[in-house]
Amino acid sequence: MEYNLNKSSGFTLIEVLVAMSVLSVVMAVLVSNLLANASLNRNVELKNDAVRLSEKYMEDYRRQGGYGALRTSSSSSVVVNNYTLTVNSTFCPSDMPSDLQCDSNSVYIRLEVKYGSKLLQKTETFFTSL
Repeated sequence: MEYNLNKSSGFTLIEVLVAMSVLSVVMAVLVSNLLANASLNRNVELKNDAVRLSEKYMEDYRRQGGYGALRTSSSSSVVVNNYTLTVNSTFCPSDMPSDLQCDSNSVYIRLEVKYGSKLLQKTETFFTSL
């Protein structure tokens, strides 16, 4: 059996460079998508935390009763999962629906949960005592 030692085998430099260029483009797209997905997950987590927080506040107001005494707006900061959320409670706002009235047995509540200046959740309800 005779071997030809003059013939070289393997990839040329151009083939290696083209393969690395294609691989670099694919990796850049994958990393970009991964970072976008992480950001989306963070936003969904913040939104879920805001919804749970607004539900908790509304339930606390409902349990408190004495709706006629709920008239002073408040703002508080709450840390949830290492994020500082601001909860703004407004009672009987001036732009509430005109067919609803706040009195000693009823209250209109608007609750806004924000992360920085970004509004994550806005909840409005009307509680009445029977």
